[in-house]
Amino acid sequence: MLIISLIILFFSLFFLVKVMKALVIRRIENMLDEFIGRNALWGILGGMMFTFIIQSSSVTTSLLVPMIAAGILTVEAAFPIVIGANVGTTGTAILASFATGNRLAIIIAFVHFLFNLTGALFIYPIRVFREIPLKLAHKLGDLAFRKRRYALLYVFSLFFIVPLLLILVSKFFA
Repeated sequence: MLIISLIILFFSLFFLVKVMKALVIRRIENMLDEFIGRNALWGILGGMMFTFIIQSSSVTTSLLVPMIAAGILTVEAAFPIVIGANVGTTGTAILASFATGNRLAIIIAFVHFLFNLTGALFIYPIRVFREIPLKLAHKLGDLAFRKRRYALLYVFSLFFIVPLLLILVSKFFA
């Protein structure tokens, strides 16, 4: 089931990006160039609102990838959109916490929101801090482009090795 679900997820994202690109590429290109490319605040707000509406920062980010590949956006212009998507995705948790009616669930949802908002407020406005993730992204992207196995190793390590190590450490010290 896991393999089938991953395959379906991959093809869904692939076709979603393909359909969105075909439908709105010209309109988005003009809008992005006029508003978001010139003003980072519009990018953050746009990413936040779009992500809140569709309730998926992964879809927002997945839509940015072909736009960057096509030369419509630069990585630097997409960065505020990704930060906005990071903040916008917390809206889903806040809505879900209200549905539970549990005070602690609402508190942790707002902790999630405030953590992401604080990160956005402290990272993006300060040029030195903003350049750190951008430079790392460029270097990791170049490395993954040259040697795809490093990208696979990174994903495998991040999603399997690190959680396994954390579980083992927590069991050892618990």
